[in-house]
Amino acid sequence: MNDPVAFQRKPVLFVGSFRDVNSDGTMGGQTFACRALLESPLSDHVDWTLLDSTMKTLPPPSIGRRALLAAGRIREARKIIRARPQRAALVFTSFRVASLCEKLLLGSLLRRNGIHVVLTLRSQVDKAKPGLVLRVLRHWLLRSGHTIICQSEAAKRALAPATTMSAARVFVIPNWIDASRYEAIRETEPDHRPTAGPMFLYLGWLEPYKGILDLLAAFKEVLERLPPATLHICGEGSASRLVRDRVQGRFNDQQVRLRGWIRGSEKTRALYDCQALVLPSHTEGMPNAVLEAMASARPVVATRVGGLPELVEDGQTGILVEPGDIKSLAAAMIRIGEKPAEAREMGSKGRERVLARHDVRTTWRTVADVLHVF
Repeated sequence: MNDPVAFQRKPVLFVGSFRDVNSDGTMGGQTFACRALLESPLSDHVDWTLLDSTMKTLPPPSIGRRALLAAGRIREARKIIRARPQRAALVFTSFRVASLCEKLLLGSLLRRNGIHVVLTLRSQVDKAKPGLVLRVLRHWLLRSGHTIICQSEAAKRALAPATTMSAARVFVIPNWIDASRYEAIRETEPDHRPTAGPMFLYLGWLEPYKGILDLLAAFKEVLERLPPATLHICGEGSASRLVRDRVQGRFNDQQVRLRGWIRGSEKTRALYDCQALVLPSHTEGMPNAVLEAMASARPVVATRVGGLPELVEDGQTGILVEPGDIKSLAAAMIRIGEKPAEAREMGSKGRERVLARHDVRTTWRTVADVLHVF
């Protein structure tokens, strides 16, 4: 017997990342966003067909391999829409040329078959790309999708100047997480903490553009003022070996810990133990790590790039500094370490902000409106 509820749900093709762990052992931001949406009440209204577009990151595949995988996904999309008409398609993509080229071709195919296409950009829109490249990408974004979703107003401004793109077709829906997974962390007495001094946490890729080397330089200055401080670095990347060399040459095992990728209860515990998350990126969209820290009632020290100023309120939910400014980064960390009461207040306000603006339990309704499933 057919399920009457399933029959009422609208068929939607969802192109994104759905693996618990990628083949290279990583878990990207797209996976968090996709999983949260699938587990939200939106699934009560949508009958999803999933098309996984997860791409191995370490090492990145060759252009030929990417083209082969992209062709396979486009063939699979053709089979899906021939087997069953889709009401809409939600297509996740980064603003990188290789990823965009595949998703724009896919969007064009779906649109020609009468499907309402929503393209959502899951990274910073790089307005510094060469002018011709950016103009071409803008043009094909409109040709391939009926609606474009950006994560921040900064991305929308970079993507949609009035002369090239209709603002009515570009929406801002800030990144989302399931905030219920991060209950407010109870504050413990100092002597119950795992270390005598403040513990700072880094969660993310170990890449030069993430400012990881800036963080190590700043932490050296932090230790001069706060000798008991510790830094836990969680992640891997192309700069992993360089980071290990820097750590071994400048710090001891008690000062800096390299923990690789952490997830599940281990990550929850790290958020519990830290006094602040530090993310000194040179370029950024609206990172999950910051949302997770804020949902865990922890303040954030971050740079004033991409969507971060829309996420972290300077002096209220964390501290913002300019990218590459090591002195200011160190000063911000010292302030957090020396003023625990202020840090707790920032953390509490950060959790309130996530619950109000970034909780998928409310954000899903906006996504549903853009998909036209009601």
